[in-house]
Order: sequence, then structure tokens, then C-alpha cells
Amino acid sequence: MVEYNTSSLRNKKIYDSEYSFPLIRAILQESLSTLLLFKYLFKLRNEKIILVPYPSIFSIYFVKLMMLGKQYKLIADVFISLVDTVFDDRNLVDASVIKRLIFTLEKQSFRLSDALLIDTESHKQSICHIYNINKYKVHTIPVGIDENTWLPIKERIQFKGKLNVIYWGTYIPLHGLKNLVGAISLLKDKLNQFEFTFVGNGQCYEEIESMIKRNDIENIRLVNKILTPEELYKLAIQNDLVLGIFGTSTKASNVVPYKVNQALAANLPVFTKYSPSYSELMHSNSMYYVNDCTPEEIASKLIDIYQQFKMGIHKTDNRAIYETYYSNATIETKLNDILTTLFD
Repeated sequence: MVEYNTSSLRNKKIYDSEYSFPLIRAILQESLSTLLLFKYLFKLRNEKIILVPYPSIFSIYFVKLMMLGKQYKLIADVFISLVDTVFDDRNLVDASVIKRLIFTLEKQSFRLSDALLIDTESHKQSICHIYNINKYKVHTIPVGIDENTWLPIKERIQFKGKLNVIYWGTYIPLHGLKNLVGAISLLKDKLNQFEFTFVGNGQCYEEIESMIKRNDIENIRLVNKILTPEELYKLAIQNDLVLGIFGTSTKASNVVPYKVNQALAANLPVFTKYSPSYSELMHSNSMYYVNDCTPEEIASKLIDIYQQFKMGIHKTDNRAIYETYYSNATIETKLNDILTTLFD
């Protein structure tokens, strides 16, 4: 039995699927350092399916090298493109030569794989177009969350005139926090109607903190740390509304973030940027969207949501939608279908 890391829900579901015996033994640890791969060298050479978790780009080349002459299927979890993350999402590097190099390495690694896993249909369409990949090689499965933690709330907290709103996550450009804080600054005359809690830290934290102070916003509470899943859940269910992402990048239109999956599982209402990725959620009566993510549009929608809560017309059906489209059971079913296809 090859050791593996089950911290990735996708990895665990593949390992536990009906095809895991005897075909799937080699689940590479998510760190995937070269030394770790050497540890698995001889065990891997006897396997029929190898899953390379995200980030997979460099590990794919190493696996292909050490499996020369062997018959096997290689599945790579694309999840997030490195070009997206480093250049377009976080704006961490501004070097066109490096960007072209990473793009080329990614493109070739995708072509070397027998199957690619991605989180949404719009994300799939995007990488197929950008990297010129056959769409039949790419399969969509949800990101997966810990359902033992994110249980559906049994009873909504009664609305008492103030809308309690929570954001959690990393402070990166993708999440559009500057747009969000700009919107809240427009609601300063409605302090008694809204209370915001921001949980997390990261790249843009100091900039956001400075923006809040500069605009003299008094109804945002900053929790500058990463909470445990259990702590976060307990805090989340004390709120009326969960904030998604409000960025304007292409990636923001291609993903359904972890936090949205978690909120759906907990049966909490969500307010986020609209994207085609939310097509399954369009009939939900507790998903709220904006299109352009300007501070004015976000502020206007928050007022509209407040009025719905105040009038008592709000109902939540997000857990049922989660069960249908994003649950761990759905992931397992989709993975079994993918594995069946690979061996047809």
C-alpha cells in the first residue's frame, strides 16, 4: 500500500472509489517534491493509475520519466493554473519571459496526461481554449469540502434588524476586497443596518486595513488570522449572509470558491460575483449576485438584500442544491465515471 495524503478530498474519493482495488494505489502527496517521488519510484512502476494532485506541473514530467516502458493512466488535478495564480490572480510576478516559460511547461504537462480534473465547466472551457486541449480529456468535479464540519444549520437565527455579513479567505486580488470595502464605505449612513466580519490574512491585508481606516469605516471587524475549520464554522453560522468573491479577473468568472461550497453545505445565503460557473445555482432563492462588481453595484445589492431580510421574505434552500451538485457523494460518482471512461 503506497502512502498518500487524504487532505485533498479529490484524492481520498479517488482512492476510495470502486476502482481503487487493485488499480489505484499511487496517490502522490500534495507537496510532490522530487525527493518524495524518488521514495515512490519502485512502488509506482507497478501501478495502473497514478493521480498527481495539484500542483501537478513539474511532477507530471518526473512521473513520465520514471514510468518509461510501463502501461498506465496518468490523471492530473489541474485545479488552478500556475499562470493564473502567479501572473493573473495574485500579480506576484511581472515577467513575460517567465510567464511564457510556465505557460509552455503547463501546456505540455497537460498534453502528457491521460485525464485532467478541473472544478467547473467554464474553467474547463477556458483551459481547453487557452492550452488547446481536447475537451474530452478534461473532466469537471467540485472542489470538495469537509462535510463533517460544514453541517447544515438546523434553524436560522431570527433577523433582528441588523444584517450580519461575513467574509473569509485569503486577501488576494481575486477576491476583489477593494471593491467590497469601497461598497461598504458607501453605506456608512446605514451603520445600524449592517455588521461585517472579515476573517483571514494574506497579500493585500495591510492595504485593505489601511483602506478601512482611511474611509473611517466602523462596522467592519477584522479577524487577522486563519481560523480552524471548526472555529470558522461556528463563526459563520452566526451570520445572515456569506460574501463570495468580487474580483474582475477571468479566473473570478471560472471558479466556485471553497467558501461558497462551505456556505452552501451549511445552508447559508451567499452574495457573490455572478459567473457562468453558478449555472446550477440560478434557481436558488438564497444566492445573490452582482455582475460588474463596482462599489456602487455591490452597495445597491446589499441594500436590496437587507430589505428582503427585513420583510421576512428570505428562505434558504442552498443545502439541497449543494447535495445535488457539489457534495462528496457527487464527487465520488463523477470520479467513478471518469475511471470507467479511462478503461473502456
